[in-house]
Amino acid sequence: MRKGKRSRSYFYRPISGLMLGGILAIGILGFVFSWDNTTLVVEIWRLTLFGIGWLVAGLYKTESNTDHA
Repeated sequence: MRKGKRSRSYFYRPISGLMLGGILAIGILGFVFSWDNTTLVVEIWRLTLFGIGWLVAGLYKTESNTDHA
């Protein structure tokens, strides 16, 4: 198992849950309150969480193959 793979999965699961839960919650709130910009709010929510996930993924360095024969 690559270094950090398990800890990353513990981070990505809540991020994906927040994405899905947020989409549903914003969609329901948008319907109830008749928001005109529900799609925009959903996209901002998704892109923000995606960006956070992307930044965290960039913090992990890949293993370098330093086998010198």
